[in-house]
Amino acid sequence: MTISRVVFDNNAWTDIVVRDDTGQKLARLQQSVAKRQVRVLVTTAVIEETAAYSTTCPVEVRRRLAYMRALGHVLRPPQELIDMEIHGQSTLGNMLLAPEDEAHLYNTVLPVVDAGGVFVSPENGESAQAASIVGKAKLEYRGAVRHVESGADKELLELWERDLAGQSPSSNASVNELGLPADASPEQMLQAWGRRMSQEGHLNLRTWVTKYLSDQGAPASVVEAPLEAHPFSSTHVAYLYGHAVRHFMSGKLVEMGDFYDRQYCVLSAAADVLVTSDKGLRSTYDLMPFRPYVILTPQEFMATLQ
Repeated sequence: MTISRVVFDNNAWTDIVVRDDTGQKLARLQQSVAKRQVRVLVTTAVIEETAAYSTTCPVEVRRRLAYMRALGHVLRPPQELIDMEIHGQSTLGNMLLAPEDEAHLYNTVLPVVDAGGVFVSPENGESAQAASIVGKAKLEYRGAVRHVESGADKELLELWERDLAGQSPSSNASVNELGLPADASPEQMLQAWGRRMSQEGHLNLRTWVTKYLSDQGAPASVVEAPLEAHPFSSTHVAYLYGHAVRHFMSGKLVEMGDFYDRQYCVLSAAADVLVTSDKGLRSTYDLMPFRPYVILTPQEFMATLQ
């Protein structure tokens, strides 16, 4: 019997534990875990997002965390797994937190929940709110991505100006090659480039992953290995690629939830299935040129359980 390894994002846990008044979804999940049909993988991201609600509903948060602890196993943070791959270390058998580290994580979070989300910062000894820390992380991520993408916008504008001036562009995404008129707006250029990137994602990804691994100092044996040999690094780059394509095609700035969406998408490389009802996350997933797992809504996932 094949055991499905499953990652639930914050929305999925909420759908199953909170929004289903009948309790049937939770009961079916518990039965599937007990029968060893499903192995639940919990991310540190979902624990953080859940704890952020401690201010308004600490009892419900404690209930959700209790089910995560009883039904699942906590994965290492994504950067730890990526760093292992970069240094040529196998993540097989090493993807989970050690039992003592997992216990320490929950034992650290639960008192914060009981205190209504308030904790003493280990950095300065001052009181802080879990919700504000999570919100700050999301804002900082959005600001960082906006900075990077504004640089990409500027690069496109410079490319456009060179093309109009008859200069030979250094990139392969000139206005003429994108099939745009000479008076195309920056928005039209971004959308056209996004469509081109979407069409050529599988061709471009190898180059993107190679550059990422090389920039991180990975040895040649890692850089030259197939994408599947370093799934977390490849999925990380694929998410960034899909995220950029989505932004260019829609012209929409990065959203607050993208900080945790990236973690769910990267860590799901350890699973067979990512369960989410987040449409934005699904849109980025659909544009990722490497995704070694499937994505299902909670309803679709429940339909697979016997």
